[in-house]
Amino acid sequence: MYNFIDSGKVHTTDTYVNVLNAVKKEGANYHQATIGELLSVDSSLKIQVLHVDANADDNNDASIVLKVSYRDMDTLLTGDADTNIESQMLQKYNVESEIIKAGHHGSNTSSSLAFLRAVKPEAVILSYGKGNSYGHPHSEVKNNIKTVGAKAYSTAKSGNIVVTSDGYTFTINAKPFEANATSPTQTSKNQSGVVSRAPIKFSNCTEMRKYYPNGVSSSHPSYDEKHDRDNDGWACEK
Repeated sequence: MYNFIDSGKVHTTDTYVNVLNAVKKEGANYHQATIGELLSVDSSLKIQVLHVDANADDNNDASIVLKVSYRDMDTLLTGDADTNIESQMLQKYNVESEIIKAGHHGSNTSSSLAFLRAVKPEAVILSYGKGNSYGHPHSEVKNNIKTVGAKAYSTAKSGNIVVTSDGYTFTINAKPFEANATSPTQTSKNQSGVVSRAPIKFSNCTEMRKYYPNGVSSSHPSYDEKHDRDNDGWACEK
């Protein structure tokens, strides 16, 4: 007997209907997750729901976030949860985990520096397609992974990634890739990451993004704490 855990977020696409039909056809147990509950899937595992929202306006915000614990090993599965949801979880739960599946395919809407610092991961797995039109993984996320000293693994480079653990140590059937810390700006810049003729100080993020479309890090001379509302070390990120 299979268990199908769902956020409860209703959608109108054929894909959503096909999924529900498949669940029914297989005779699986359908269960709508609730925040904080412990899922009974395997007696050797502790699986807690850290976030889910069936009434979210955005499908990404409805994502189920799970912390899966086996003996001394913890793994965080974040779905497409964004930085706002990450902040909410930080206030309620201990998110520290050896392994994390990066949120939203490595998009800069997720995996904030503040969140990764709280997780303290040894390994970050990013699931995204090679040459995808979204530019995943974004440079901000790669910067954050490098800052916390974690190893990064990519499905685009390694295909299916399998983690094996005895509850005390783990192995990953893939080679880490270098998450080079690069400036997030896509405009012309010199080696210091400062755009030529750009102002040093900006009164608001709209003005800053004219020169730095994806904001600036705390090491950049244009960084200002008042523009870093989520305190993740990046100002005016999108």
